[in-house]
Amino acid sequence: MKINIDEFAIQLSDGTIGVEATCQKFRLALLAHIAEQDKRDDEVSSAVNGVFDHYRGARINMPALVSAALTRMNVHPENYKTLEGAVLTHIRRNPNVFRVSKGKGGGVSRIADE
Repeated sequence: MKINIDEFAIQLSDGTIGVEATCQKFRLALLAHIAEQDKRDDEVSSAVNGVFDHYRGARINMPALVSAALTRMNVHPENYKTLEGAVLTHIRRNPNVFRVSKGKGGGVSRIADE
């Protein structure tokens, strides 16, 4: 998220920037952004776990897992790259949920299925 201060700055009648009003406007935008991120994280988690529910106990190579999760999310070309990164990040940030093995016979498995 890039911040353009002009989008948030509230100019008072005397021409100065109202710090409290500006902070409140930014706070509301930030909370909306966080809610949107949380919603996306939930969708990613549901999609990745849905793949493992379908292939219970399987070790799936990373590109195949990402592709299957994105298919479950019905991604569009304009947001494919962003959501691809979100799926990869979700898998890597959850080492207590997913085991990532590299090399021959590697891939990703869901620890609960092992």
